[in-house]
Amino acid sequence: MALKVHVTGGEGFLGRYIIDAMGEGYELDVTDVSSLDVTDQAATTKRLAAAKPDVVCHLAGLTGAGASLEDPRRFFEVNLTGTVNVLEACRQAGVGGFVFLSSLTVHGQTESGTVDEDSPRRPRHPYAGSKAAAELVVETYARCHQIRSAILRPTLIAGEGQRESNAVTEFLEQAGRGEAIELFGDGSHQREWLHPSDVGTAVRAAVDYVAATEDLVCEAFLVSSGAPVSMADVAKTAIAVAGRGELRFLPSTRQAFNLCTATDKARRLLRWSPDVDFVEIVRRCAAAQP
Repeated sequence: MALKVHVTGGEGFLGRYIIDAMGEGYELDVTDVSSLDVTDQAATTKRLAAAKPDVVCHLAGLTGAGASLEDPRRFFEVNLTGTVNVLEACRQAGVGGFVFLSSLTVHGQTESGTVDEDSPRRPRHPYAGSKAAAELVVETYARCHQIRSAILRPTLIAGEGQRESNAVTEFLEQAGRGEAIELFGDGSHQREWLHPSDVGTAVRAAVDYVAATEDLVCEAFLVSSGAPVSMADVAKTAIAVAGRGELRFLPSTRQAFNLCTATDKARRLLRWSPDVDFVEIVRRCAAAQP
């Protein structure tokens, strides 16, 4: 019998990749803001009561650090209260499994530059704060109402169809125009990148994980390549793929810090690893540009 999975936010950028990754073996019920506003408790409860899924995959939410600074209340309303509403609907409908798409940004800036699932939450903007707060709600419902849960914290994502700006697409655009890519500091600070298709397979693995386990569980997983790339190398790769452009360095700022991850937990428990390496991510983003 196919596993019944309800996906909120399923028509967004990541949602489309996640739906594609699910493939056969799942009976999907997909909603987005046009068909279900998760800030509406009554509507959310009614939809999940009718769908009766085995697992809810909660993607619906607002993204963007800069945008969250402009309207923090809205971010907490959608990302935090929306998550409470979905979990309460799960409780009332007797849903046994829950997968929540969080963010690596809940960890903020760390002294060591490397985080694992037990690293402190230190959000640096309202978007990260709303995700960190929502994680606490997931943990609470898992403990109090026996909803087996997985929290996924993806690192930086870049891929085709993405509207939100990121360093890869910005660098490609600048290099394509023959402009200089400007970096703060010496460009040695590192980040990790994921293609959205790999986020999709991680979500599928998490859905299978919470559906298969018989134990009460609420596990957090860092979802990352485990292959740090310096910002200088990000820029150099963009220049190489674009075939033009140059690199220029500016005085260092507080943004010039490392943020890398330990990835063994997802590989061990979810049996997940990414397929698309960083150079291929840049190539795909370049090919998708207008």
